[in-house]
Amino acid sequence: MRRIVAILSAAALFSCPLVSFASAPAGSPIIVTPSDDAVLYTCNGCNPNPVHEALITAGYIQAAIRFPTSAITGPIDKAFLTVADHTESGDRDVGIYGIATGGASVTHDDGNAGVFLGYMHLPSDFDTGRDDATFDVTSFLSQIRNPYVGFNLRTAGLGGFSSIFYNAGHASQLHVTFAAISEPSSSCVFAPLAFAAGAIRRRPTSHKRV
Repeated sequence: MRRIVAILSAAALFSCPLVSFASAPAGSPIIVTPSDDAVLYTCNGCNPNPVHEALITAGYIQAAIRFPTSAITGPIDKAFLTVADHTESGDRDVGIYGIATGGASVTHDDGNAGVFLGYMHLPSDFDTGRDDATFDVTSFLSQIRNPYVGFNLRTAGLGGFSSIFYNAGHASQLHVTFAAISEPSSSCVFAPLAFAAGAIRRRPTSHKRV
């Protein structure tokens, strides 16, 4: 028995070195749709409740979007937040803030919340509804372990974006592509067994003295 264990261990060592891996191809991009989105009026004395309408932004008027993360099941290669036009936007730069906590629904706590990720620049054809605006959220989304993730959108001037409740085609989306995962090659799995079987067959027969 000890001889068989030693044979299998040697087979694994020599036929499956640590560098003997084959890369599995990355999967097709997935599209994650919002669980909720709403407008938040963040000024003193304003309505404290989220308002489900087109995502209008301007100064103290902010938009918040919530996404489930259950479909993100592997390491992320690329992830983009996309927004679609609803109302002609006078401000072409949209501040994007990532919110790592919270649940499925937008709440008043999503106002003025999140870490600043950068500015999303609206493309020239955005107001015609032909082009979505995209923003890279790969680094931020790769760190999320919460069942839901949120984004807060802010503009100095007027911004207008499609929502779940009022949209010109579709609401905001997350486009996620998974990174390739290294897996053992098939030769690494079967070679040790073949090696061991051959070695066992070649084992000399012991002769007992009479």
